[in-house]
Amino acid sequence: MRTWYKKSIVIIGSIILFFPVGLFLMWKYAGWNKKVKWAITSLFAFVILISLIPSKQAIVPTTATPPPTQNPSPKPTLKPLSSPVPAVKPANEAVSSTLEKIEKLVAEKYPNFEVTIWNKDSELATEGEIPYEVILNGSFNETASSCDAAKKASYYMLETFYKDNEIRPILSRVLITFPYYLRVSLGASDGVSMAEGSGFSGPTNFWKVVESAGMGENEQGEMEARSWAVYLTRCK
Repeated sequence: MRTWYKKSIVIIGSIILFFPVGLFLMWKYAGWNKKVKWAITSLFAFVILISLIPSKQAIVPTTATPPPTQNPSPKPTLKPLSSPVPAVKPANEAVSSTLEKIEKLVAEKYPNFEVTIWNKDSELATEGEIPYEVILNGSFNETASSCDAAKKASYYMLETFYKDNEIRPILSRVLITFPYYLRVSLGASDGVSMAEGSGFSGPTNFWKVVESAGMGENEQGEMEARSWAVYLTRCK
């Protein structure tokens, strides 16, 4: 007579109720096919592995919804008896806006040029440090297609600065460089008188006057008097 724990019904029950003992009894005493034994063992191994993997579901904290607040009834607003006094603008606000205007003008109209603005001490200018020396350096890649184009463009750039009523009074000079073509400097002494008179009469007349005065760079004397021009390699 077979011992009770060797019986198939006991082994099956042990596997269901307490599988470690059941698996041991199955492999030790059950005369089942090995494929069946391995299938049962694999099933329970899979169940154990699944149970060991922690759940990834995030726990969303619940917050209590505050009770709706009652808005107090709006208080009547009193109209002022007199109009408010306008704020007094700082004295240097116009200078500051003019400095920014120069930079914005170059960025919008002459994007291929880099602008540097110096004060009278040849240091980078800040608001109020007038007069300004405006230096424009063109890109080595895109400035002008020819010498004639560079001469026309430089004339109209000078005209733009000196004919602006806000910019003109705070200039000491404007110096423009078209790489490979030319450099031209127009001091305020000449630029202001040209703008207030009829000196800006077109690029052809302007360059005739410049050439008749003699070409060559001259950085001597006061900044306001430094008016000169020089042709570079592609304009010679």
